[in-house]
Amino acid sequence: MGGKPAHTAPLGEDPSRIRSRTSYDMYQQQIQQCDQQIERCLSEFDTQNDEPLPPRPKGKKPSRNAPNFDLRSHLDRISGVDFTQIDGLEALTVQAIIADA
Repeated sequence: MGGKPAHTAPLGEDPSRIRSRTSYDMYQQQIQQCDQQIERCLSEFDTQNDEPLPPRPKGKKPSRNAPNFDLRSHLDRISGVDFTQIDGLEALTVQAIIADA
C-alpha cells in the first residue's frame, strides 16, 4: 500500500518542471529548424551588395528573438543597404519591412 509513487522524478525534481523543460527543448528545436529554412530561403535572393558589412553600431545588440544566424548580413546583401544603421531599426524590423514591400 505505501509503495513508490507511480511517477518519480530524478533527484526529487517536480514532474511538471521536467515536462516544461522537455516542451521548451522541443520548441527550441523547432525554432532552430525554422531559422535554418529561413536562412536557406534568404540565400536564394540575388546579391545587391558584395561589400563587407560595417560593424554593428555601438550599444546595439541583436534582439533576443533574433534568428540563430546573421540576418543582418543577409538583409544587407539582398537590399544593398544596411538599414540597421538607422536608430530604432533592428534586423527583424528590417526583415518585416522588406517582406511587406
